[in-house]
Amino acid sequence: GDHEGIQECYKRYEKLTAGTSKNTENDVTIKAIYYTSQWQSTQRKQYVEKLQAMLKKTNENTKLKNVETMIRDMIQYFEIPV
Repeated sequence: GDHEGIQECYKRYEKLTAGTSKNTENDVTIKAIYYTSQWQSTQRKQYVEKLQAMLKKTNENTKLKNVETMIRDMIQYFEIPV
């Protein structure tokens, strides 16, 4: 429910990791949580599309199967129309 807190943490994460090599699993996880939070607070289609892109990315990378499961669980729990 703390959408502002998530948004601030996401912005801080992006700022701190700009121009550096990011851990893919962590990066995808953080972005998926951010997109889910933003969809909950705004209901904008762009976040549904971004989550779909994240699912595609995790589906194509066998190392990201746990993250894919987490994203699917969030989509189901929050009833996001993906």
